[in-house]
Amino acid sequence: MIEKNALLEIIEEQHSEWIDKREALIPRNVEHGTSITSSHAAVITGIRRCGKSTLLRQFAQDKERDYYFRFEDERLIDFNAQDFQLLYDVFLEKFGIQRIFWFDEIQVVEKWELFVRRMMDKGMKFFLTGSNASLLSRELGTKLTGRHRNTTLYPFSFAEYLRFVKIDVSKSFFNKPEERAGINRAFNYYLHNGGMPEYIKERDIELLRSVYDDILYRDIAVRHDLGNIRLLREIGHQLISQIACSVSFNKMKDRFSLGSVNTLKKYIGYFEDCYLFFALNCFSPSLKKQLVLPKKIYCMDNGFHQALGFGVINQEGRLLENLVAVELKRRNAELYWYKTKTDREVDFLVRKGVTPSSLIQVCYSIRDVETRKRELDALTEAMGETGIKNGMILTTDRDVEIKTSHGVISVVNITRWLLET
Repeated sequence: MIEKNALLEIIEEQHSEWIDKREALIPRNVEHGTSITSSHAAVITGIRRCGKSTLLRQFAQDKERDYYFRFEDERLIDFNAQDFQLLYDVFLEKFGIQRIFWFDEIQVVEKWELFVRRMMDKGMKFFLTGSNASLLSRELGTKLTGRHRNTTLYPFSFAEYLRFVKIDVSKSFFNKPEERAGINRAFNYYLHNGGMPEYIKERDIELLRSVYDDILYRDIAVRHDLGNIRLLREIGHQLISQIACSVSFNKMKDRFSLGSVNTLKKYIGYFEDCYLFFALNCFSPSLKKQLVLPKKIYCMDNGFHQALGFGVINQEGRLLENLVAVELKRRNAELYWYKTKTDREVDFLVRKGVTPSSLIQVCYSIRDVETRKRELDALTEAMGETGIKNGMILTTDRDVEIKTSHGVISVVNITRWLLET
């Protein structure tokens, strides 16, 4: 339980910050899936420090007297589900009767969904944020089935990053050498450093290391009562060192002496729930084959690769592929990777419904003759096997179209593709 006066002090302090920080917000390319007048709860999830609280303020606009509360505060360590009524009572005393709640990092409190459901039954509106996909989906599924709309927030896209650093992109920028050079410099920084808002603002690599440590210790180790922190950290480092690589879970299980692949999958699942990593299956019409074939691992932001000591030279190709994977996820693509019958690899297969719809290869540059042939051969073979008539290679080179025996391959400049709406 928490004392009323202590709760009032926290509310006043948080509300002051909530109002003060609304200035100079960078518009995010997301929709919250539900309007202020909708009866559904709006749920915003994503990795720690990706801007969920800022997005709440963006949605709130001039709602200065609405009920805002951030649950991830060390002074609230004893706050539990029974304290929600006291919280509501203090809100009423402080701000009068309001209809909208803005609850930040709600998953910290067990059984929060009971209060939200009770208030929604009375006509209240909720905007919620959280950093754990599994917890939120379980709790939303038990008490709020059909009564919420989800939005996943990612770190800054390239377009959002350009807005943040005040680079205006005109429609003709590819035709103007001076503008193109500025965009290319910005892209090179974004490729290596990612788009975590606070890090982009402060340029302090320790901020990313702090986020990583918080995910390991607070979101995974403490929540799941894991005693072997060293093992958890080693698995995390192994995953981030292998971004954009195919990974055999069996080999990885043996490396860490885990005994069971299921144990490794459980650990990786914890990272995925916190939005730090995600794994792609190799596409196959057989679900059974998909489950046993190697996965490809991607990280939610390239900055972590740099922050954890893996920002070595000659990594641009893998960083570019990781960046594209995150952007495709941001665009809600159903993603796989693809291996042809002759073991050639294509980075991404996008499926719509049950049908493969597009194939995408990512290569930093295809100017080298051997590299160009390798990428084209893999994509052409995959197009023939899947029946997809249009393939794409995303690269830093200029746009060009190439006709093949199985269709047309479009070579597309990565910055142009990233800035498509």
